[in-house]
Amino acid sequence: MKHASKFFLTAATLLLLQSPPAGAGDVEKQWTFGDWQVHIEKIDTGEDFRVTCTIQTVGNAIGKARRLYAIVTNGGDVLPPEIYPQVMLEEITTGSERAGILPGDVIDVEVDGIVVTQAPTDSYKDPQGRTVTLVTVSEPTDASILRSMRKGEDMVFRVNIGTMKQGAFQVSSLKGFTASYLKMAEQCSFPSADL
Repeated sequence: MKHASKFFLTAATLLLLQSPPAGAGDVEKQWTFGDWQVHIEKIDTGEDFRVTCTIQTVGNAIGKARRLYAIVTNGGDVLPPEIYPQVMLEEITTGSERAGILPGDVIDVEVDGIVVTQAPTDSYKDPQGRTVTLVTVSEPTDASILRSMRKGEDMVFRVNIGTMKQGAFQVSSLKGFTASYLKMAEQCSFPSADL
């Protein structure tokens, strides 16, 4: 399958959404594995030291710019195997631009043609006034989606409208996902053997 447009796939916990602003002494590192990248940021908040680990991929966001994301932050917070990186798909629209994913849509998420979950959607306005629509692909207490991603070749997203199969609106390559996840686990100091 050919992948043209860019979008990002990252794995993480919800606490990442409250990560503090970068302070002095930040260190950034990156690695590339297949279609995936690992990004590491070390942040000195003045009160503690945090490591934020992100993985992302190149894929085909059909018709819209989207990113599938999450982040893992190690600052003494709960990490695997208690809480796993969470997988999310995000779409941002501005002004009169029509959203491709709507709040309340149910999304079929497939790995290698097999539906691995039906994901809910929600939306909010960001500080810039843009509409951010999120698809919650996995919950932080569930590692089954991450396991499927490690074994698979492609991840596909479709809006579920009952018995009629819709065309994909998002496709991502999983080539390099496993190596990226393992590097993220190493850098953020959490175990990965159970995946």
